[in-house]
Amino acid sequence: MLIAYLGFYQLGGRVRASALERTDDVMQIAPRIRCALSLAVIPMLFVSCVARQTYDKAAGMIENQDAVIRSLQEENLVLSSENQNLARNMALSSADADKARKDRDLHKGAVSRLENQLNALESIPAPIEDTSIPGVSITRTSEGTKYSVASTVLFDTGKSTIKKNGQDTLKQLISRFGGRQNSIRVEGHSDNVPVVQEATLKKYPRGNLELSGNRALVVADFMIKNGLDSSRISYAGYGEYRPVADNDSPGGRKKNRRVDILVIDQP
Repeated sequence: MLIAYLGFYQLGGRVRASALERTDDVMQIAPRIRCALSLAVIPMLFVSCVARQTYDKAAGMIENQDAVIRSLQEENLVLSSENQNLARNMALSSADADKARKDRDLHKGAVSRLENQLNALESIPAPIEDTSIPGVSITRTSEGTKYSVASTVLFDTGKSTIKKNGQDTLKQLISRFGGRQNSIRVEGHSDNVPVVQEATLKKYPRGNLELSGNRALVVADFMIKNGLDSSRISYAGYGEYRPVADNDSPGGRKKNRRVDILVIDQP
């Protein structure tokens, strides 16, 4: 029993001795552990410092990029506004150009008309000597000079035989046409009052149109017989269809009953 106790005591002493030895070992290596920990922390602090600098640098770059983007956006707005202004100006310029072309065409048309009028004026023959022939009016037309002779000067109502006074009037006109080579067209006209006399209707069943044509033929024939070249003379009857006045009044109907002798301008 005693031997067993002594054996256990010796074993416990060895355990305590071993524990003390390990404690001494720990105490001996603790400074080295602290040094190693210090060396491990230093790189971590260094890395943390470097990361902070990188972050600050990146943040600065991002801020600069944001400023650049804002500047580009503002410039884009300015350019967009200028582009819209240019588009409006181009539209206005296009409209102005169209208006200018239309004005040019209008001016060209006006100039052309004025030139035609000038040419027509230049082609007017020399003024005719005294034109104060009773019952004859003279006017200018686009074709030439028109001598209008009242029907009452040339004919009795419903007749197509030239009266003595009418023959004298025509002879005066023929004397003025003889020295020219212009073509001459004789036109017969009437008012719109229908032919009602039985004798006249029997001779001219087509009424005023036929009567006016026959009167124009008689006048043309008289002019040829009194010296004008037949190749220069033509005739036509228009009846009531080319009035020069209102047929609702006696004065207007009187003006419409006429024979026009048109001396056509030479080309």
